[in-house]
Amino acid sequence: MSSRLHKTYFFVELEQLTGCKYSQIKILKSNSERATVLQCLSEVVGDEANQNVSDYEKNNNNNIRNIVVRVVRRVDEEEEPEQYEVLERERNAARVVSLLNHHHIVEILGFYEGDSYVYTLMPFYEIGDLQQLSKKTNLSENTIALLTYQLSKALRALHADQNSKVVHRDIELDNIFVEEYDEKTGNVKIRLADFEMCEVVDSSRITCTNIGRLHNNPPTNEVGSSLDIWCLGVIIYRLLSEDKTTDFHRDFKTQPEIDKFILKAFNKKLPNSDLKWAIIACLQIDKQKRISSRILMEYLLRIILVEDKFDESTNPNLVAMKLIY
Repeated sequence: MSSRLHKTYFFVELEQLTGCKYSQIKILKSNSERATVLQCLSEVVGDEANQNVSDYEKNNNNNIRNIVVRVVRRVDEEEEPEQYEVLERERNAARVVSLLNHHHIVEILGFYEGDSYVYTLMPFYEIGDLQQLSKKTNLSENTIALLTYQLSKALRALHADQNSKVVHRDIELDNIFVEEYDEKTGNVKIRLADFEMCEVVDSSRITCTNIGRLHNNPPTNEVGSSLDIWCLGVIIYRLLSEDKTTDFHRDFKTQPEIDKFILKAFNKKLPNSDLKWAIIACLQIDKQKRISSRILMEYLLRIILVEDKFDESTNPNLVAMKLIY
C-alpha cells in the first residue's frame, strides 16, 4: 500500500499559521476534512512550533510564503505496523533533508512531534510538480536539459559521500517540485522531493533495493545509488518522448534492446538531440557501466553552455553554474 494514502496535505499562509486564524485556512482537500485539519493544526501551533515558525519568518526577512504541512498520525508499532513504518519514514525523510540543505532539494522548514501526529512544514510550490507542468506545457529540449542538470546536481549531493550515500529510491516526475518556470525563456528551477523511501547506505551495509514504481526500475533488482541514475534516465526519456507507457522493468532484457529503442525513438522525433546519449548512459543494465552523477553534470553543462542553448542574459544562474563545473 502506498504511503501517500496515510498522509494529509494542506497549506496555510505563514502569517495565518503563527496567528492561528483558523477561519482563513485554505484546505487543499475537501471541506469535509476541516475538523481533522483543525485538530492537527491546533497541535502544530503549540509554543515550540509557533516559536520555530516565527524564527523562520524573522530569518527570512518577514517574507511571508505559503507553506505545506504534512501530517502523519502517530501509532503504536505493534498495533499498526504498516502505519508505524510510514511514521518512521516521515521522520527519516525530515532528518535526511534537513542535513542536505541543497538548492535543488526540497526545504524542510520545521518538523514537530505532537501528541497524536507528526508534522513536516515545507514551502508550497504553486506551479506544482514536474508531472503537472509537463501535462499542461510542451517543455523544450533546452528546458529539459536544464532541469536534468539540476537533478544531476541534487543526486550528486545525495551520492557524494562514499562512506554514507543517500539513495532516493523513488525518483519520479510527481516527486519533483517546480519552484520557478518562465514560459518565454524556458528557464526553470526544480527541487527533488518525497524522501520517505530514501535509505542512507554505508560501505559496510548495502541493503536498499528497488522501491519506486516498478515500470521505471531496471530489469534486474539492484542496490545502491546507481538506481537513482537509472530512474533519472527514464525521466529524461519520458519528458522528451512524451511516452508514459513503456515499461523499462519488463520490456527490455538486454542492453542492445534498450539502445536500439532509444535511438529509434529519437531519430524520429529529435534526431539531433544530444540528450539521447545522456539517456543511454543512464540506462545501462550493467550498473558498473552506468554514468555517475558527476560526469552526467559535466556532460549536461556542455550541452547547456558550450552549445549556447541558453543565453546568459536571460539566465544569470548560468554564470554561477560555470564556476561550479
